[in-house]
Amino acid sequence: MAARAQVVVGALAAVLTGALAADAQASINYGNFLGTDVTFKNVTEDSITDALPLFGVPTPIGNSLLFFPISYASSAANGSADTTSGTLTMTLLARPGTFLTTVKVTELGDYALSGIGTAATSAQVSGLLSGTDLGTGNVFFDALHVLPKAKFTLPLDSTGIWNGSPDCVCVSSTTTCLAAGSQRQVPSTRGTPPR
Repeated sequence: MAARAQVVVGALAAVLTGALAADAQASINYGNFLGTDVTFKNVTEDSITDALPLFGVPTPIGNSLLFFPISYASSAANGSADTTSGTLTMTLLARPGTFLTTVKVTELGDYALSGIGTAATSAQVSGLLSGTDLGTGNVFFDALHVLPKAKFTLPLDSTGIWNGSPDCVCVSSTTTCLAAGSQRQVPSTRGTPPR
């Protein structure tokens, strides 16, 4: 019987607390990374909203690929709004004799809302994990499930930590090659205080 591999792509993020650069780059290809039972090929990040890197160079551990972003943030002030959107894409290739059964993304982050904002002052986290089995063409996806919740507003929420995780179960028990992508969006809005 062939072995099955669960692949984990992790991102530990500190979001909603830093300043942002103005220009966005097309993409950064970090290359290939070897896991225990899987090869992560053409690991690439891109953003249509911000300068790169947002996620940074990953570190492979076992069947996991870990990212430690230092510049993934969204910030708004004085009635403005800002969205930071980043996408990771890669091809997952199972080692001979193994199959891909689950692709999981685990994300952690924090938020900080401060000042004399209105109920419109908010920060939000959303994301999507998608994959295509390159053998069968089957497509699967799942939304980022954020805890304790996906939207934070004043005056109830001022600072805190969130975590999120979508799971994608490969639709074929014989998946050996998978194109995967994970997108995260972090919009923030600063309500104009009353005068």
